[in-house]
Amino acid sequence: MWRKQGIRLLCIIFMMDFFCYSYMVVILPTYLAKAAGMAASAAGLLAAAAFPAIGILGSMAGGILMSATGKRKPILAAGQALKLAGVLVLTLFLEQSLPAGIAGIIIFAVGNGMWMPVMYTIPMEMDGMDDNRVGAAFAFMSSCGFLMGFISPILGGGLTNIMMGMAPGQTTVLCHVFGLKWSLFLFGFTNIAALLCALRIEETGK
Repeated sequence: MWRKQGIRLLCIIFMMDFFCYSYMVVILPTYLAKAAGMAASAAGLLAAAAFPAIGILGSMAGGILMSATGKRKPILAAGQALKLAGVLVLTLFLEQSLPAGIAGIIIFAVGNGMWMPVMYTIPMEMDGMDDNRVGAAFAFMSSCGFLMGFISPILGGGLTNIMMGMAPGQTTVLCHVFGLKWSLFLFGFTNIAALLCALRIEETGK
């Protein structure tokens, strides 16, 4: 499977997605509660509901656009760009405006759902692929993605501690917010790697 460039690129996209998404899901309730002053229960509910609910809309939009245009690559790339934009909006504006932070979460969730229908379609349209090879490709990509999802919170926790040591704040809470903010900000740039892969992948649609 690794010999096919399209599979390699999709695998990297999947890995970068899980790397950023898994860390974001883990820290988001704490980040919302401490940076925006939300009640812990409300922050947890928002974080738990936002990605599935908004992700459904993103997936529907991706599927509709794919069917309407017959294209795969633009939707794949748009999803990665939206995820990057969502992380940047969330981290740069949450402390000034909770609605802006929520908007960032929504943008990320839409992008995270939008590219999924395309990801499951492209391998089936590649030359030389049959049922067995498509199944093997999905197994390979999923395994790599889940591995990154396991690693990312561990690395993110270490990065948060490093960033906390650089925080200008005097209280533990402010230092923690600083660490969470900038670690998530840096994690968001994994979506640039995913975007570059999406731009390089061969169009398999009509």
